Amino acid sequence: FQKELVLSSELAAFLDRDTMARTEIVKKMWEYFKAKELQNPKDKREILLDEPLQAIFKVKKFTMFSMNKHITKHAWTPEEPLPSPKKAKPAAKKKAQAKVKSEGGAEKGGKKAKKEKDPNARKAKQPMHFLSADLTAVVGSGEMSRPQVSKNIWVYIREKGLQNPSDKREIMCDDKLKKVMGGSDTVTMFSMNKFIGAHLGEKSGRSHDPN
Repeated sequence: FQKELVLSSELAAFLDRDTMARTEIVKKMWEYFKAKELQNPKDKREILLDEPLQAIFKVKKFTMFSMNKHITKHAWTPEEPLPSPKKAKPAAKKKAQAKVKSEGGAEKGGKKAKKEKDPNARKAKQPMHFLSADLTAVVGSGEMSRPQVSKNIWVYIREKGLQNPSDKREIMCDDKLKKVMGGSDTVTMFSMNKFIGAHLGEKSGRSHDPN
């Protein structure tokens, strides 16, 4: 739970960070709930989401017990994105069911056939951005999605040994990284996001499939 997770572009924009440990995500979310008084007065275990949170989680409310399930869809390890099965649209479901039925596979032995889960379903595709020359020099490509940028910056930091041995949260910038981080000699893993955003240009029209 203390491991740094890569956040979706929606949650990263909300928390103003690209990476964060799950415990820190939950802490920040509760700070926001209390500040905005989003707990249901009749049942404090229920959170009534405001518009910014509804835009991220696509639901109007959840409980303190189901919150982690929704966060999981927006936070994953840099090495392997966590599964996030996509829900088929109603029209697509009806079309698929009609096709199965026409082929004689909708019913078997008087019982409806069980729906098969897609084992390859994962995070939704992320839009690709054109990157600045300074950021490209660090991550090695001029076109990446925001999660890819975060992952590759951390690859660079670890390869160059730029984490402060006394405090792993502090990054000691070399000449290349300093150009991305606004000329700062040091940054924290939590403050990097505000600098990175300035180096993400227009969307390229392509998307990154983490599958």
